[in-house]
Amino acid sequence: MKKIMAIIKRFIVMILLLFVLLITMNVLIFIVFFSQNVQSYQKSVPIKMLESTSNALNFKDGQYQLDTDIQEILDESNIWALLIENKTGKVAWSFQVPDEVPVSFELTDVSRFSRYYLEDYPVFTWEYPDGLLVLGYPKNSYTKLNNDYPVSAIKELPFFIILVILIDLLVVFIFYFLMTKRMNRHLSPIIEGITLLSKGKPVKLEKKEMFEEITESINQTSIVLEQKNYSLHLKEQNREKWIEGVSHDIRTPLSLILGYSEKLKDSKFLHGEDLQRAKVIADQSIIIKELIENLNLVSYLEVNGLHTILTSINPIKIMRQITTEILNRNQDESYNIHFDTEGLKNMSTILGNEHLFKRAVSNLLLNSMKHNPHGCDIYIKVIGKEKEMNIIIRDTGRGLSSSALISMRELFKIPQKDIYKNRKGLGLLIVKEIVEIHSGEVTVTSPAEGGLETTLTFPVFNS
Repeated sequence: MKKIMAIIKRFIVMILLLFVLLITMNVLIFIVFFSQNVQSYQKSVPIKMLESTSNALNFKDGQYQLDTDIQEILDESNIWALLIENKTGKVAWSFQVPDEVPVSFELTDVSRFSRYYLEDYPVFTWEYPDGLLVLGYPKNSYTKLNNDYPVSAIKELPFFIILVILIDLLVVFIFYFLMTKRMNRHLSPIIEGITLLSKGKPVKLEKKEMFEEITESINQTSIVLEQKNYSLHLKEQNREKWIEGVSHDIRTPLSLILGYSEKLKDSKFLHGEDLQRAKVIADQSIIIKELIENLNLVSYLEVNGLHTILTSINPIKIMRQITTEILNRNQDESYNIHFDTEGLKNMSTILGNEHLFKRAVSNLLLNSMKHNPHGCDIYIKVIGKEKEMNIIIRDTGRGLSSSALISMRELFKIPQKDIYKNRKGLGLLIVKEIVEIHSGEVTVTSPAEGGLETTLTFPVFNS
């Protein structure tokens, strides 16, 4: 929101700067243009031309004569000249005077043309001995302005110019403020709507003339996303119900199979291949049971994982319980579980869910047993640090090849939504999801001495 408003403000500021730049350029162009025009009339500037003509006009042999060089300048500039006698008002001398200019003048005529024009010619006067020298310039070459102004007006002119500039700046600021406010009023709902869309929330914006097409597109996008989200929600609900229904339907017959297979394993009447078949049935039934439990747990994590209530739990106490339960459940003496704590007290806690934590550790222990059917030693080591707790589960089994280890690590990169697509390593993926819910990390390595080592890292909870 702030970034977009900053962009809008920067855009408006750029427009204002461009506006100021254009005005400055216009002023400079005017100055250059005006100076060039003045420069073109430099030779025939009235005040200089009058003075030069007056000095070059001499009375000799009963008549007035003008120097040749001044005549050339007058002729080149299309300037005519005449000299009016003071006493008679008659023209005593003239040079290239147009026909419409009279040959004698009254005092009122002199007063009138000395300030304005003579027969539409801009004329300029110069005091000459016993007369008045008049230079006439081509029509439309000069303009005659009334230059009589009050002194007070001239004194106040600089303050007036400053006031005008301040008013202009105020107008520009008001324009900038109103434009920013208007743009903000129109863009804020749009930005808020886009933000809500990114969070998957429904949006319905009011249509405004300035951005009508954009608001309409956002509203349509919201409707489409809402429909898709509803369809996905229905699919998720149907899948959950299907898994729940299948699990419920299988639970009873599976319990019967497990119960009877266990009795057949302990029966005195079965020997050889028949006893072996009974053990296979019992083992495979346990695998099916674990698979169903895993599917139910994955479904639960997918829906409720982010909303799982976490409390202070004692991992050492829970892992001792899990170890005891697994050893009691599996009477095979080929598996030995060793428990060790380092730098931890029995009261050390993490923030978690006891049921899910049990399930993650159980999956890792059972996974070691499952992949090492001929037995192995399993070492559980808990290392306490200042801000974290490491739970290391290592077995002495056959371990994994480098390629298999890479494949296992790739499993941990699978997104939660794609867990169902994976047919192998479902138990490890559940471990990864549970650890992430507890804000922890999972790492898997294969030690040089053999076996498999899994490290769970959790932040320590300090009440």
